[in-house]
Amino acid sequence: MPRARAGSALLLAATACTAYHAVPPEHVATGARVRVTLTTDGAAALASRLGGAVTGVEGKWVGERADSIDLRVDRLLTAAGAPVDWSGGPVAIARGAVQSVEQATVSRSRTTLLVGGVAAAGAALLAIVHRGGGAKGEPTGGGQPGL
Repeated sequence: MPRARAGSALLLAATACTAYHAVPPEHVATGARVRVTLTTDGAAALASRLGGAVTGVEGKWVGERADSIDLRVDRLLTAAGAPVDWSGGPVAIARGAVQSVEQATVSRSRTTLLVGGVAAAGAALLAIVHRGGGAKGEPTGGGQPGL
């Protein structure tokens, strides 16, 4: 159970500290985390591969060609607003299907808020423990009193 909590905390930290900013495709480095928003026609063209309600994708930038961009997609963005994890592998997206490309960057303000919040929660927990978080009742001596 502690590993699951640690994993959840790391996932929260990673997403809380990330912000996406618009960037021209020719400025994206291989391996960068990106979010690609699809045009309506682009979403329709990719529906057979990604699903009918997909409006965009997130993943790692593999590269670009004259007519398309290549991504290793790991999350689908849906019209309902619920991201869906996806392990379908690399996807070539025609340039005409792309409405926008955004690259993930570390957000200093979000990171500061997260670190401050964790520190405050830790301090509050320590204060609670030190104020009387101990057990109540008679201490046990572990044996008979001496004669």
